[in-house]
Amino acid sequence: MATLRSSLHDAVANAIRNAAEAGDLTLAGDVPAFSIERPARPEHGDYATNAAMQLAPVARTSPMRIAEAISGRLALDGIATMTIAPPGFINFTLDPAWVAGQVAVILDAGDDFGRVATDAPAKLNVEFVSANPTGPLTVGNARGAFVGDLLSRVLEGAGHEVTREYYFNDSGAQVRNLGASVIARHEGRDVPEDGYHGEYVIGLAKELPEQAWDEAQQAEDPAWPIGHWASDRIRERIEASLAHLGVTFDVWTSEGSLHSDGWVDRGMARLRERGYLYEADGATWFKSSEFGDDKDRVVYRSNGEPTYFASDIGYLVEKFSRGFDELIYIWGADHHGTVARNRAAAQALGFDPADVQWLLIAWVRFVRDGQEASMSKRSGEFVTLDELLEEIGVDAARWFFGSRGASVGIDFDIELAKKQSNENPVYYVQYAHARSASILRNAAERSIAPDSSRAVELLRHPAEQALIRQLLALPDVLTDAAARRETQDVPRFCYETASLFSQFYRDCRVLSDDPADATISAARLALVDATRQVLHNGLALLGISAPASM
Repeated sequence: MATLRSSLHDAVANAIRNAAEAGDLTLAGDVPAFSIERPARPEHGDYATNAAMQLAPVARTSPMRIAEAISGRLALDGIATMTIAPPGFINFTLDPAWVAGQVAVILDAGDDFGRVATDAPAKLNVEFVSANPTGPLTVGNARGAFVGDLLSRVLEGAGHEVTREYYFNDSGAQVRNLGASVIARHEGRDVPEDGYHGEYVIGLAKELPEQAWDEAQQAEDPAWPIGHWASDRIRERIEASLAHLGVTFDVWTSEGSLHSDGWVDRGMARLRERGYLYEADGATWFKSSEFGDDKDRVVYRSNGEPTYFASDIGYLVEKFSRGFDELIYIWGADHHGTVARNRAAAQALGFDPADVQWLLIAWVRFVRDGQEASMSKRSGEFVTLDELLEEIGVDAARWFFGSRGASVGIDFDIELAKKQSNENPVYYVQYAHARSASILRNAAERSIAPDSSRAVELLRHPAEQALIRQLLALPDVLTDAAARRETQDVPRFCYETASLFSQFYRDCRVLSDDPADATISAARLALVDATRQVLHNGLALLGISAPASM
């Protein structure tokens, strides 16, 4: 479906072209880019455009005169008034009758309301979480799961094709250290200094099959096969933890496969052909400084071993070979220094750097009783995702992680997340959905059915109008979230919808025993049903349940 804002944008663009054809203004070439925004102040209307100011340098006349020319040629159903405000804004106010009539549109769209059809659908790869399989997912590194899953849902809702991907390191020294740790616990020894000390390592040592142990003793370094066995078990548990959260992946890619399948070699060959590799001090270097990085980077060490960056290069080639239009990486903030070299590699390989995007997520400060908990896998002092979900539930976890921008740090208030009251925002929104469902059930028991056929003339109360205008904003919220790759406005929209529904319920009596009120009750029930539908759709975007009773 087209959004109201996009329809208004098209109408303004057509008005500009029509005014130019009529000689009311000068237009050389295409219509300049302009925006349609929702004003912060209600007296400025429902929407406003800066089109006249954007046209002024081309038309060589004042924005106020341009605004008058555009307004005179603009026609769009649903607009009641257009006013011009200095220095040339055109403000639009929606027709209350048209607004009320949108209740039926929302109900007709059902579960699809809010979803939009983009003019440029893209095939996108979103890689997220990607924690190494050396320990359980912690609250800290699991934030990427919330961010990545919500972004993927939003991008799909905006009309794009999304592949969710998890990348894990199964060939680095960390895997060997994990194996050495399991061996030490299995033999009743202390874990090596560079090993892993968590209780989960003791559990792995107890689970180690005799066959795997016997086969490992035949290896030159038993820590490697034991490490691979342990990391496979941990990866299975990570997958189960994510499934509990409602997060699934389409593709799981291992670093080892990039080497065994030849993708690292292909990437290096392409860079060498393009003249971006050189030898120095026995190592092979990539000329990343030619693309804005602060220095060149090693891709093969002097002993011939590839670096982790070499795997990143092979991964870029492998991903684009699958036909993706854009790659989106969701990494922790501590990877900030890695972005420049990977962006440089993408450009050197011949890819458009604009088609490779990184979203760096800030860490979580998880506080319990005023004390911050450590989240180090190696020390074993951490709070796991499973522990968090067991304590506060999936819905609360999803809301609290999704309600902040990815680059903003979170002080996770565990006690607030557990509260079953209006202080807890996810409870507040879910309760609004449950209340709407309850009203509809009560109406059905009294043989009163929702009816939007007379909504145009009946739903004119300020609380009704404010609520409907809010419901109509969902497609724009989704479009903006997808374009900006920032999704925190989705939970904010849900919360504001619940708040306006509460005001409507307070100010407008929905069910009445007076037969004379039957018609208005039916129309208001239709609005209640539309609100229920939009809250359901918004919560579905967040991966949060929409209970019918609480």
